[in-house]
Amino acid sequence: MALDPVSRMFTWWNQAFKTPGAYTEEAFAQYFTDDADLIIDGRPITRGVAGWAKHFQAIQKEVDEVEIVVPFKEAFQHGDKVYTYHLTRARRDGAAMRMLSAGHAVIRDGKIASISLVRTVLDPSSPDPL
Repeated sequence: MALDPVSRMFTWWNQAFKTPGAYTEEAFAQYFTDDADLIIDGRPITRGVAGWAKHFQAIQKEVDEVEIVVPFKEAFQHGDKVYTYHLTRARRDGAAMRMLSAGHAVIRDGKIASISLVRTVLDPSSPDPL
């Protein structure tokens, strides 16, 4: 089964995180529209491929490791939306972090036009949910 556009992007994203300099505007443009929005917990975080690149370059410098777990716990596409429920694992300054995210992406012309997520921080010592 082919992965949805969001799963494909995060599969790339996970590998790119491990490669300094991989978060470029050109790389994000393969997956996102020029005006793509990122909204987390109801707050606008960034817009456009230049913003995405800059935002994740900063995270790449600040965080020791991060993984958006793919395949997602749940993902399905309906029309121009992809709905996801997924886990993020990270390590910053030696401390483990985990978040559970749910939300949706809008797809336009095969690319991601927006991602909107709500997140909750999980106890890193507890077992993965579900």
